[in-house]
Amino acid sequence: TGFQLADLKSIIGRRKKGFWAVFMIIFLAGVITAIALPPIYKSEAIIQVEEQDIPENFVQSTISDFMEERIAKINQQILHRDNLIKIANNYNLYSNANNGISSNEIVGKMKKDITLEPIVSDLEVQNKNRNKFINLAFTLSYQGKDPESVMKVTESLSDLFLKEDIKRKINWQRTL
Repeated sequence: TGFQLADLKSIIGRRKKGFWAVFMIIFLAGVITAIALPPIYKSEAIIQVEEQDIPENFVQSTISDFMEERIAKINQQILHRDNLIKIANNYNLYSNANNGISSNEIVGKMKKDITLEPIVSDLEVQNKNRNKFINLAFTLSYQGKDPESVMKVTESLSDLFLKEDIKRKINWQRTL
């Protein structure tokens, strides 16, 4: 009475062909899917964030808040519609889909393919009874179907990001 290990072995032994058949079907479906899908390439640029030299008596916010705000503003400027369309035209992105595709759809696809992820440090800053982690760098990446254009687009985006940051620093220093 009851289910024993020997019973399980006999069930598997009797249905061995069925288990192998299901395993082979799933394995073949996975191999066919992997072969049929087009390759997607991803290029990443790691950009280190350096703190601006701001005297404590001018700005009382934490480093993390300031950096996150700065990155968000620059990201918004870089992912502007005109910049994305210019990059898409320069590198002939989405050209196989250009038959009737609108510029809004190109911008939407590019924004979907671009990711900006902060790299969070283990260092913490105390801010009004809560701990915040400091962002010291972030990863800017782009993914697409052509490895060379993916690399060039990521390079263009990171160059735009750095140029915009330099322009903002110069404007900030002029206001002081």
